[in-house]
Amino acid sequence: RLQRTLGLHEAARSNHQDAYDLCERKVPFLRHACAAQLAMDAFAAGQTDAGLHWLHSAQHSRPAGAISRAWCVLADLAHARVCAAVQTGEWEAALQEVMAAVAESEHRRLPIYAPMLHIDQARCHLALGQPTAAAPPLLAALTVAQAAGLTPLLWQAHTLGAEIARALGQ
Repeated sequence: RLQRTLGLHEAARSNHQDAYDLCERKVPFLRHACAAQLAMDAFAAGQTDAGLHWLHSAQHSRPAGAISRAWCVLADLAHARVCAAVQTGEWEAALQEVMAAVAESEHRRLPIYAPMLHIDQARCHLALGQPTAAAPPLLAALTVAQAAGLTPLLWQAHTLGAEIARALGQ
């Protein structure tokens, strides 16, 4: 993820491809996690078709079982869907995916995923022209990220907060 954030798209893709290949041979129940990362790599590099391919692969190789489902949330499938929406404009589908992940993380009591999911939820609402609906999940993300000291997420949340404020005319 760090390489992708730094714009080192090919290095990120190469590492995630190696991980995916290893999962194919040794740990197939994590294959979807690597596919989700490959989707995000492709979207970050502006490769929409490749991103959609990997997103489809991640979504269709979701594992069953409680432990594996936790990995599924960890694998950022919802975030990969948001990355896809940036390229395709399919924000409603992204919001539905994010909301399902939020509900699952709350039901399974996995609060560590809440800040990123709430940031993605706010991002979807903003993209759908709903800045008022974007504010509550952003506040929830800020609250948890601040309490947990998740500085990278705080940066994302504050940047998104500025976009929401602009959309609200503040």
